[in-house]
Amino acid sequence: MTPRFPRLIAAVTLGFGLLLAGCSAAGGSRTAPPSVSAPARSSPGTGAAPGLGRFAPGTDIRVTAGESAWALERDGTKVRVWRLEQGAWRDVTPKSLRSTAVVLYPPSPVAWFADADHAYVAFSVQTTDSQGAVDYRKVLARTSDGGSTWTEEALNTGANYDVPVSLFFEDAEHGFLLTTYNTGGGDSPEVEKLFTTADGGATWKLVA
Repeated sequence: MTPRFPRLIAAVTLGFGLLLAGCSAAGGSRTAPPSVSAPARSSPGTGAAPGLGRFAPGTDIRVTAGESAWALERDGTKVRVWRLEQGAWRDVTPKSLRSTAVVLYPPSPVAWFADADHAYVAFSVQTTDSQGAVDYRKVLARTSDGGSTWTEEALNTGANYDVPVSLFFEDAEHGFLLTTYNTGGGDSPEVEKLFTTADGGATWKLVA
């Protein structure tokens, strides 16, 4: 079974935005920060990060406080996480994300760059057992020190073939993850699931 995403940009973005709006309204105490995804340019009003021409088209850039910035680059068969420090870009990619088995179905992998120190990356890694059976292992990598060290934890979303397609954190503890997968290949319907965390991504609960 192979995941397919023919309507990611319109359906996922709109649906995820509506669900987040409802969840934030219900909580009443937290306000969602602005979007961090900006193809090959810095977010509006935050200034410009140097050296953007080095990245592949479609790279997600987030300029944070001061002189720091983040980038999630998808380039062919590889994914890299970069951090801008003192005018120079440093490769801070989590270990598992360097694997050639990472599933590349744009917009997956996805990232949320909260500030200069905190970042989250969600992705799937394809695995093959001794009998040749293919499965997928989902991972959330998070850092609180600007990418110097990462904590990688399994994302147990209840489906073998779903992949993360959107990631959002309201603060250091409260976040949302949207996954999608194709139920049977071809024109089979896609299933989207929304999960929430209240402990920084250590555990996730199905919302819808």
